Amino acid sequence: MGGKKTFWRRDDGIAGAANPTALSAYASFAQTIDKDVSNGLASQGYAGLIISSPWQSRPFDSYGLNVGWGRLTRDEQRLETQAYTASGGTGDYRAKRNEYSLSLDANIMLTDGVILSGYVIRTFNANTWMNPYAWSAPRDGLAFGLFATLLIDDMLGLSGHPAR
Repeated sequence: MGGKKTFWRRDDGIAGAANPTALSAYASFAQTIDKDVSNGLASQGYAGLIISSPWQSRPFDSYGLNVGWGRLTRDEQRLETQAYTASGGTGDYRAKRNEYSLSLDANIMLTDGVILSGYVIRTFNANTWMNPYAWSAPRDGLAFGLFATLLIDDMLGLSGHPAR
């Protein structure tokens, strides 16, 4: 389940205003009902704030601040701990059930049909959920990424939307 709610608009909600600066909050939560879920993730939740159209000259841009949480099933926690040892890991490693993250992201409309997106994320209480047979113990860390979305139909004028 999840939801998003705009709680502030620069135009005070006046109908017809084009792309007003707005602040929104969102949250989502997922919980498995099967303790033997095949992917090993029992619960996850996200929450954050999004500012849309922060500048009048950039009406389609948005920026977000996000927090995340993921919880492993007990079986997945056991598997990760055993897989670490089986893969040659040394030391006393026990997979942590709860992993947390804090991130910033941006979506910037470069041209009609080209969106540049970037993020930076910091993880805490890391586990090996995505790679249980890693031979080194996971560490908290920082990751970042940059990617582009090409809206081919907009670029070719096929979407029926007027050029922005």
